[in-house]
Amino acid sequence: MSVKDNKCDSNDVYIRLRIYDGTNNSGWGTTKRRNSSGCRGSYVSWHGLHVNNDARIFGVRVEVCVDDAGSDTCRRSAYIAR
Repeated sequence: MSVKDNKCDSNDVYIRLRIYDGTNNSGWGTTKRRNSSGCRGSYVSWHGLHVNNDARIFGVRVEVCVDDAGSDTCRRSAYIAR
């Protein structure tokens, strides 16, 4: 996974997965993987990540957010079924 501030507004950006395991209709979020380097920075990438979960995972969505003042602005991918 990788993320970058393409808008160049100096707000941090982050990426994470939303995990759907049947315990919560809106899923639950993994750790926020942040890029705070601004628009002149490059992509920040993470490889080899894993999730430990006692319940069966039915699917995931990729969630990318801008860390705005107040509520963050986020976009989610289409549901990816397992």
